[in-house]
Amino acid sequence: MRERVHHLATVEAIENTSQPEFSRWADTRLDRWLVDWCLRSGKEGSAQTIAKEKGIEVMLLGNSYCLPF
Repeated sequence: MRERVHHLATVEAIENTSQPEFSRWADTRLDRWLVDWCLRSGKEGSAQTIAKEKGIEVMLLGNSYCLPF
């Protein structure tokens, strides 16, 4: 859960949306959203694949839909 909160807090340090940091932040946010949606929809395999490919497994720990990675 701490990693998720830290990720959300990092957007405050970004001064404008044209910075490359914002693009990376938004991509990670979308990836997290997709994984969460997959988990809520019963698509655990897809969620696990996306999370591993994008390197966001640690952000899923503590998720009520958490998968064992």
